[in-house]
Amino acid sequence: MRPAVIDFDTLPILGQGGEATVHQLDATRVVRRFKPGATWASVQERTRFLAQVAAGSQHLPFETPLVLEERQTAEDVYTIEKRIAGQSMQDALQTVAGDERKRLIEHYLETAVLIGEIAVTFDQFGEIGLDDGLTAANWHEWLVARARRSLRGTPLADFDVESVVAQLPVCERGRFVHLDYFPGNAMAVGDRVTAVIDFGYACIMGDGRLAAIWAAAYLTLGRTEDIAQPDMDVAQAWLDERGLMQWYDPAVQWLALYWMMVPPSDDPACRAWCVSVLGAIN
Repeated sequence: MRPAVIDFDTLPILGQGGEATVHQLDATRVVRRFKPGATWASVQERTRFLAQVAAGSQHLPFETPLVLEERQTAEDVYTIEKRIAGQSMQDALQTVAGDERKRLIEHYLETAVLIGEIAVTFDQFGEIGLDDGLTAANWHEWLVARARRSLRGTPLADFDVESVVAQLPVCERGRFVHLDYFPGNAMAVGDRVTAVIDFGYACIMGDGRLAAIWAAAYLTLGRTEDIAQPDMDVAQAWLDERGLMQWYDPAVQWLALYWMMVPPSDDPACRAWCVSVLGAIN
């Protein structure tokens, strides 16, 4: 029998971000409590989107989140979801070392590519799983428009976005890309990524070649804790072997433009990273 009321103050917090706080409910379930401003319609859209992701990733070697129930009270909007086993890769990086660490980083990048094989139906470039997502028929046009939206109201509102996008490859057919795929959203067991989480507002149909570059960009100093230069060297060697380093700089610059949408009051480290990346090309 499900509880009539959930007392969030008694539940351990597993993690929190800009959209929600996740609590442990029991051994097999978590509760995602959305922050003020979340609408019932947006939560329902997220549930539908996660169901599509789960159905479209059954052939892949990692788990994805699944919503079991949606609930709304006078005070809260929240979902009850399947709990995913393992620890976040971000936590694993505090202890894993040597060859096991190298294999984990490489598998993290391999998984970024595999995410592109999630089967969802979407005939435009741009944001998916959002009722107000920005889309376009042309990849470069979407990259410019999305970056400009992120820069509104920031000190970089007049940044030359087009010069960055012009350095990125043309893409004719989009693949699923998780723009917020970083070690905190990858669950690991040993040297393997076993689950990918937080398919929220940062999922797009885009150029799958850039997915691993963006994943590697999170393995940089100042972006993920417990990252050192040797880790960055492993990631860049992996990219270089696959001919991807030619787009590394503009891809990372565009990612910084994208994340400028996060107010510095919400995530000062994110804003500092964005400004440091973009300041280096001015």
